Amino acid sequence: MCGFIGIVTKDKTTNNILSENKRIICRGPDETKNFKSSDDEINIDFLFNRLSILELSSNGSQPMVSEDGDHIMMFNGEIFNYIELKKYLKEHNTSFVSKNSDAEVLFLGIRKEGKEFIKKLIGQFSIVYLDKSKKEILLVRDRTGQKPLFYSYNKKNIYFGSNLKSVSNISNSFSLNLDGLKEFLNLGVVTSPNTIFNNVYKVNPGEMITFQYGQEFEKSKYRYWNPNDYISENVNFNDKDFDDIVSDSLEIRLRSDVPVAAFCSGGLDSTLIIKKLSNLGHQIPTFSVINKNPKYDERKFIKQVTNKYATEITMKEVDTEACFDDILENILVFDEPYMDASNFPSSFISKQISADYKVAISGDGGDEIFFGYERFQ
Repeated sequence: MCGFIGIVTKDKTTNNILSENKRIICRGPDETKNFKSSDDEINIDFLFNRLSILELSSNGSQPMVSEDGDHIMMFNGEIFNYIELKKYLKEHNTSFVSKNSDAEVLFLGIRKEGKEFIKKLIGQFSIVYLDKSKKEILLVRDRTGQKPLFYSYNKKNIYFGSNLKSVSNISNSFSLNLDGLKEFLNLGVVTSPNTIFNNVYKVNPGEMITFQYGQEFEKSKYRYWNPNDYISENVNFNDKDFDDIVSDSLEIRLRSDVPVAAFCSGGLDSTLIIKKLSNLGHQIPTFSVINKNPKYDERKFIKQVTNKYATEITMKEVDTEACFDDILENILVFDEPYMDASNFPSSFISKQISADYKVAISGDGGDEIFFGYERFQ
């Protein structure tokens, strides 16, 4: 995944965010690009680490900056419907430089239509967009919060980035948020918009935050998407409609200029994905983590899936007793306390996949949709 960090300040100098690159170097980097700009009102320092998935050329590089320097964007994630949006923008007299950049589609779409363009997006994303002509900084997070976006601010400075520790460091926000700690002890996570640090926040899923700058930075929030708006007791579940939605969602997630792999746990969610990919005519290599402890060994289910759909499978055996160093390393990756132990096998399989692939389709969210946890019963 890509990663970024940035400062917009009314002070004459900025912190050296290049020194913070060590904390987001885990994101990307096929390319690291630093952009700085100063005028009478604000100073800007943006740093972007790129993982190239679409438009591998420099035409997909970020930060993206308009020719007049008034519009600047950093974006982490993928806009899955960028092909359709590019066609729409071309029909409305928008010219493109890149052949296949979803980032350029997003940049030119926001520049042309403003915040309303966000509602047209299908994807996973965190976005920072600065418009000097409007004296406005926009922070946006995708509908369900798949991509992280943290920020801190005061009257003269705004700090933002993909990693909490980086934002905490450049904003000098190190004091412990006791309410966030209570949330973690009760729920196993620190919920949005809180973090474990005071004065550092998460952008909520489905939220836009606007900072208007004049003498000071003024903040406003807008929730552009709410799942409650789509809930109705009068709508019955339709098998065919659901099947079509899953197939369509997989098709657009295969849009990539690099090879794609898939997770295979032997469970319902990843099996459904592999089945759908097979039905759509895609033979994608799959990866699994196998626990040497017979109590947790799901090898027989994985083999049933891969045999049925004739997929190439790579298995990594994990010995619970022998991976303590890996567990400690895994814990250090997190910016704040986090209680879901499933991140350990996820990290093991991700390391295995990343040796040869940049993109992998997983079944995250499947248990929530299909009531896979015992507590749902």
